[in-house]
Amino acid sequence: DHGLELMNSLKKTHTTKGILNIWQVMKTILLRARREKLIFCDPWENIQRPKQDIRQDAFWIRDEITQFLRANTHDQLYPFYFVAVHTGMRLAELCGLCWDRIDFRMNQISVTRTRDKTGLKDSTKTKLKRIIPMTAEVRAMLLSIHKKQLNGKFVFVEKDGGEVKYAHVYRRFHQAQDKAGITNKIRFHDLRHSFASNYMMNGGNVFDLQKLLGHTKIEM
Repeated sequence: DHGLELMNSLKKTHTTKGILNIWQVMKTILLRARREKLIFCDPWENIQRPKQDIRQDAFWIRDEITQFLRANTHDQLYPFYFVAVHTGMRLAELCGLCWDRIDFRMNQISVTRTRDKTGLKDSTKTKLKRIIPMTAEVRAMLLSIHKKQLNGKFVFVEKDGGEVKYAHVYRRFHQAQDKAGITNKIRFHDLRHSFASNYMMNGGNVFDLQKLLGHTKIEM
């Protein structure tokens, strides 16, 4: 059955939430096709709704982070991954990060925008601006990119200077994990969890972490 093959193959590259979204779209399409008598039966009738995983947040320890980064130093998205794991910024925040929000004098990043599949927005997920202090490593990485200035607006770009495609990062991140021989496979969002976990394991303060991550509640 092609439907079952598709659902099984999606498990290799998509989260349960992503698979559920695809399942819902397919069911909607097929339901409309039946109503308009374009098809006479639902080929997805026996494909059950995917169940949401109940799991602990995954993360990498320092050795896994080092293994991943060392194997991908020549990847165009290497700076993207590096800043993600050293700041805890969200994917959409990284895609929407512009040079006017990088302050090398004050050594800080202002997070005020996001950019996803729908485009650039002058707001964050929580609608709040936050400031992330740059470590020496993050500062050095951003300075090296700034010298190249492939794009006058966005910090992270492709080789031709074009914008990093939000929807393509997931696949490329999985490929980068394969290249590094990572066995503890994680989602891109789990780089944020990795930052948080390592921050606390190194003696960080949970209230400072809340501000860095932009959480509105300490419980998160």
